[in-house]
Amino acid sequence: MRFEPPFYNHPPTPLPINSSFTSLFTSGRHSPRASNDRASGKISDSDIPEGDRLAKESDVTVGGDAVPPEREYFGFALYVSSTFAFIVYVLWAFLPQSVLHSLHIYYYPSRWWALVFPSFIVMLVVYIYVALASYNVEVLTPGLDQLSTITDEYAVVSTDDKYLWKASDGVWDIPVESVDYVLYADREYVD
Repeated sequence: MRFEPPFYNHPPTPLPINSSFTSLFTSGRHSPRASNDRASGKISDSDIPEGDRLAKESDVTVGGDAVPPEREYFGFALYVSSTFAFIVYVLWAFLPQSVLHSLHIYYYPSRWWALVFPSFIVMLVVYIYVALASYNVEVLTPGLDQLSTITDEYAVVSTDDKYLWKASDGVWDIPVESVDYVLYADREYVD
């Protein structure tokens, strides 16, 4: 079997030869995303740059409004802030106290917390797995004395006893009395 690209005999549309790299990132009145006219439908095809028109006509793109730009900014800010917080954490955990004092940093939490927080998070994840498994077994699993462990409203009970001794041509539920008969009856009395 040959590996096929995701286009399956539809190669991507090449960019026009006369377009420059910077023309792909134009902003202002020609940008469909920056223009307020797009929402009202006042933008014409002549206002869309050639590279954007080719992308709009392509079958591999989802359009310019797929992800709002606010989410991109929020994601980038979250990425930068989490990276900064991780760098500060690593520096606080591993730099000697003399280096921190030379940087005029005198107040910081005890280094004991650098071990406690990751350990707490790891044990919290383990506890969540154990707690969910316990909850499923103790609370959500019906007791053995309840009828729902034997049958439910979706059961398709077979009334034919021939499926006790040979395979069926479908999925059938066998009555509990018949299963007990097959499993626990004396073999002398079985047909």
